[in-house]
Amino acid sequence: MRAQVDASLDGVDVLAGPTVGYCAPEQDPPFGVGDDNGEGRFTGPYNLTGHPAVSIPVPAAGLPVGLQLAGRCGADLALLRAAAGMERTLAGKQAAPCRAPGERSSR
Repeated sequence: MRAQVDASLDGVDVLAGPTVGYCAPEQDPPFGVGDDNGEGRFTGPYNLTGHPAVSIPVPAAGLPVGLQLAGRCGADLALLRAAAGMERTLAGKQAAPCRAPGERSSR
């Protein structure tokens, strides 16, 4: 699995994706409750492989969403610099509204 993540990083500085598959809820949902977007789905691979990863808040209408950045093993400082740059870039911006687990779309 580590080799697959290393291969995914070929030619890029960081991998970006969601921290969890939903927006921040008002209350923390139970951990591991049969949800495809469970809390460990997106963070687990980096925990298993030892790749550094960091989650940064992305402004949204209501509660923020988390953007996870992952980098090469041993390149923690480069990853933190990328995360700081992304936070500066996103400061003051607002994304579309996001739904917490169990909320239905108003559309």
